[in-house]
Amino acid sequence: MISRSDERPVPYGFIESIEMGDLNCNKILFPENTLIIAGTDSRGRHSRYYKETIPQAFPVVSYAPVIGSLPVGMGFDIAIAALSLKRKAGFPAPESSISQILSNPVSTVIPLTQRSICCLTISSQKKYGMILMTGNS
Repeated sequence: MISRSDERPVPYGFIESIEMGDLNCNKILFPENTLIIAGTDSRGRHSRYYKETIPQAFPVVSYAPVIGSLPVGMGFDIAIAALSLKRKAGFPAPESSISQILSNPVSTVIPLTQRSICCLTISSQKKYGMILMTGNS
């Protein structure tokens, strides 16, 4: 694994963990103080899995309606998460139908002090991928 030998802050944060699993067998445990970037554009039938999986207490945003539902969509979500960690702010996506399927959609800029960002994608077979990014305190 690549890491720094010094203690300089990492301006864009870092990947803390990567998890893959099956929601038919596992329940995702989200860390406290986490903003969730959901990889759904609300068009697929599996979009309901996001509302079933993400606890209501967590702020959620999805940029997929803006950038499209792409196989590499999580790459865009990771880039947005890194920029958000650098700016120490979570940004809402433009208004869309996404608010109908997410429990606690972000509607204004929120501060990210001592927060992590979780990029989450769920397939139609309830398989999921999750990348947790953390910034400097």
